[in-house]
Amino acid sequence: MIKGIIQLLFRRNRLSSLSRQFNRPDIETQERNEIGFWPDRNWSRSDPYPPAQALIVSDWNKTKEGRACISYMKAGRPFRPQKGYAHCRLCGARLGSSDMNGPDRKWTYPEKWEHYIEEHSVRPDTDEFIKDATRWSKR
Repeated sequence: MIKGIIQLLFRRNRLSSLSRQFNRPDIETQERNEIGFWPDRNWSRSDPYPPAQALIVSDWNKTKEGRACISYMKAGRPFRPQKGYAHCRLCGARLGSSDMNGPDRKWTYPEKWEHYIEEHSVRPDTDEFIKDATRWSKR
């Protein structure tokens, strides 16, 4: 229990420090939509996030929407560091170690999630995200 309290305090201090660094005191409390967070390997249909393998659409990464999603994700900024690196669930490539804010601060996703779109043609599971990324890329 004490370990959990210490970890919670450390996390809050880290986020407070990060929010001051970017001059954004609301960074800890602002609600964001999430995309690209995968379930454990023991996925069931009741899980809110489908596995990456279920979202592969041949050549989707070459479409206008696919390229817009890639640009949107690459333009994001890290806001919540994690304790280790993530690895691609499809090929094992080393990805990032932070959660990212999209450039319009509307979406949160794992760092380097665009790898799934670029390399494996994974289509994000939320049409709202695709519309927002496409709208953002046209600005």
